[in-house]
Amino acid sequence: MSRLKAIRGGKLNTAEFGSRMRGEGIFADQIRDLFRVSLKKVGLAKEGPELSTAHFRRPGGVQLDLL
Repeated sequence: MSRLKAIRGGKLNTAEFGSRMRGEGIFADQIRDLFRVSLKKVGLAKEGPELSTAHFRRPGGVQLDLL
């Protein structure tokens, strides 16, 4: 519980928008660094393919009725 409090700035939970899934402090930095090293080990550190909506097309016809 003390590690969670250290990551959350002394609290067990933070309800502030944008901060719920982010930690701060040395333990959060260690977890981030371990995750990045693990990504490199398994070969996932590269960026994925560029995504495009160029080949998307709307389905034709009339919208189906709900049953």
